[in-house]
Amino acid sequence: MQKYQKFLKDTNIKIFIKYDGERTKNYYTVKVFDKKETSDNWGHDTDNPEKLLDEILSDLKCDCKEEVNGIIFKAFQQIEKKIRLRAGNESVISFLIDYVKGDALFTLFLKKKGKFINYSNNNLREIIEESKRIVI
Repeated sequence: MQKYQKFLKDTNIKIFIKYDGERTKNYYTVKVFDKKETSDNWGHDTDNPEKLLDEILSDLKCDCKEEVNGIIFKAFQQIEKKIRLRAGNESVISFLIDYVKGDALFTLFLKKKGKFINYSNNNLREIIEESKRIVI
């Protein structure tokens, strides 16, 4: 189990990152949700999502923030780039990382002009590969 998976499991949180091309500023949303205490969540809209995620993880005393930024956030950036190249900048791309049934679960949500697509997988590489094939 990678450090970030253990962190998700031990803290019972999930991480949400979104690019919203329909906005005129603060194109990104970064949120971290406590799955037990539904009123507990951290984050907001921003134009600097990597810095905000790093700050939230620091506040939560995450010992794996380099891994989260190095693996999770970089994967989101790859996915965002691939989808925006094909679907355009006005798309909405959301990425949810959760710990479910003993493994990380990655879910990708896409929206463009009223069309929605979602895809979930326990394998991050598969999510990245799927983002190459998605047509919206």
